[in-house]
Amino acid sequence: MNKNSNVFVVDGISFNEDFKSQGCFIKSTKQNDFVLEEYKNFIVLKPVFTSSYHDSNPVVITTYYYFTNLERPELFRDKINLYCKQNNILGTILLGHEGVNSTICGLRKDIDNFYVFLSSMPEFQTIGRIEFKETYSNKSPFGKLKVRVKKEIVTFGGLCNTFDPGYYIAPEEWDDFIKKDEVILVDTRNDYEYDIGTFDGAVNPNVKNFREFAKWMQDHKEHVKDKKFAMFCTGGIRCERTTSYAKQLGLDNVYHLKGGIIGYFIETRNKNNAWIGKCFVFDDRVVLSGDLSN
Repeated sequence: MNKNSNVFVVDGISFNEDFKSQGCFIKSTKQNDFVLEEYKNFIVLKPVFTSSYHDSNPVVITTYYYFTNLERPELFRDKINLYCKQNNILGTILLGHEGVNSTICGLRKDIDNFYVFLSSMPEFQTIGRIEFKETYSNKSPFGKLKVRVKKEIVTFGGLCNTFDPGYYIAPEEWDDFIKKDEVILVDTRNDYEYDIGTFDGAVNPNVKNFREFAKWMQDHKEHVKDKKFAMFCTGGIRCERTTSYAKQLGLDNVYHLKGGIIGYFIETRNKNNAWIGKCFVFDDRVVLSGDLSN
């Protein structure tokens, strides 16, 4: 049994006994290393670990984003800020007129309740379902809660005026896809992130920040126009922006890794060693290994 009351681990999956009824549970699909739990308004992607692992790592870290129209994000900031403070949730939540981008952490029951709280808002029920990606830790990787309103939930200099992302490639199909001769694989992240770890064969754009990647795309669009242009990032949101922008530049064969690197690690544990090194994350853990062992 986990250290949280009413929280159990069954077949390596941590869950709250009251949560499924609260969250309008639909179904759970278990693979070798992960489980996909589907609810009415959201999806939770969980890596499978032993009961002893969950006992030693009771802090749930969940990463998510969602593009939707928030007419008054300041109101959501105040609601979410109050809710998180009352429920011992720490992390970073960025809100804007285009939606939310966030990584937060807390104990199992508190995070489950947050899922229900956020997904119950009408503004977060417009396009598909919110996907939450979980990892775990023995302590909080955040020292405080930050809820901010931004012009962009992922900063790109206001250059992308459409939301029209490219084709998604599922994690289990990614390794074979990026080996194809007609694919050019590009890391959309910053240079220091690339240096810590990346996919084997990925192009390094050598950018200091995400805004610089737009300039790189402008300069190299002729080089990739006859290729299948594949991109990846940490949690997936940067590629929603970059693939939309690539199409805005006139590129059609644009692809990206569904769920980002974190989703890839959860679903594959880097079993084919396609990922070299570790993955930088924006919290006190600093890095994640491909098998999620740290």
